[in-house]
Amino acid sequence: MRNKKIFWTPIGLESLRECQVFILKHWNNKVLEHFLSLIDKRVDQLKLNSKLAPTIGSTQYRKLVIHKNISIFYIEDSDIIKILLIWDNRQDPKMLKDKLINF
Repeated sequence: MRNKKIFWTPIGLESLRECQVFILKHWNNKVLEHFLSLIDKRVDQLKLNSKLAPTIGSTQYRKLVIHKNISIFYIEDSDIIKILLIWDNRQDPKMLKDKLINF
């Protein structure tokens, strides 16, 4: 099995940026660096095993938990993993459904 390439969608990048802003507003740089290292570690794991996370119901979406409050939602193509969204699990699930429907 070879490594897949990671593609961050515009919404995926924007949601990552929003998480960074939130962390800096409520905590500090050290917490942000830890958060980003968790993201990097899990994305590296995805490159090696794109089926690391389960699919959601009968959809193509997969949810990979980064931390109890944060998950990555992604889909996979033959050679690419598309990161769709970084999601704060404490948010309204209806908002999540609306965001994922746009993909």
